Amino acid sequence: MKALILAALAALASPALAQDEKAVCESPTSAGLYVPARQVQACTTLLETRSLDADQRATVLSNRARAHYDAGEGEAAAADYGRSIQANPAYATAWYGRGTVHYEAERFAQAIADFTQTLRLSPGHVNAYLNRGAAYARSGDLVQAEADFSEAIRLNPGEVAGWRNRSILRRMRGDAAGSAADAAEAARRGG
Repeated sequence: MKALILAALAALASPALAQDEKAVCESPTSAGLYVPARQVQACTTLLETRSLDADQRATVLSNRARAHYDAGEGEAAAADYGRSIQANPAYATAWYGRGTVHYEAERFAQAIADFTQTLRLSPGHVNAYLNRGAAYARSGDLVQAEADFSEAIRLNPGEVAGWRNRSILRRMRGDAAGSAADAAEAARRGG
């Protein structure tokens, strides 16, 4: 009898539990303190217990990847971003996330490829231009890096990182006047 009552209570709690897991997976700070492991667990539960369409699966995998990344688990993050891309190849967030993981791991060619795909899917993605520019700079292609920083500035002149990054790059390339002008613009904009 006790087992039957517990089973009935579990069945009643299941939809509420699923909603709680969904909330934590989608917005991990909605319940207060952010704990990446809790978000990973919530997203994993959703993947195991709910039937999800391709877009939903891609989103849940991308959310779990972000939590892995926040926990310092770069390879697990890259794997989940890859699974998210497989579920929905048009999901720019997953391409961008995986590009960030590759950049942090100093896999610059892979980062550039993923940021490029992000930009194909979301042409106005300023952070993808900034990060691809940084990856180009780290891989030695200063011309393309400057082009990406310039495009980020064109798209969002208020983004101080574009001005700052281009200033540093111009100084590296020997353009003292351009570097000083960009540094002054970054300072004028609050950076």
